Amino acid sequence: MVWQEVIEGSNVWVYEYVANGYKANAIALLLNQNALAIVSPPIGLSEADFAVIDTMGQVTALIAPHSGHDLGQTKWQTRYPQAIPYAPTTALAQLKPIG
Repeated sequence: MVWQEVIEGSNVWVYEYVANGYKANAIALLLNQNALAIVSPPIGLSEADFAVIDTMGQVTALIAPHSGHDLGQTKWQTRYPQAIPYAPTTALAQLKPIG
């Protein structure tokens, strides 16, 4: 699956992925001219998929809406160390410190 724009010109993209046997959607949102938030950072992205994200903007926020959607968070934090993680306390507690 590739990142697909939800509505042309909307600056909102969706990426469907499978985690633990369940289909899930990640969403990339352009917050301003260059800041990008990723909701439910997906697991199993290829370098090509990450390259597409890099063309959309600078990843500044990684959002896990609830526990379980934190599975891709550590890899994303490693790739984008300046991005601020947002998640419920139980999900944040499962993340490994970066650094």
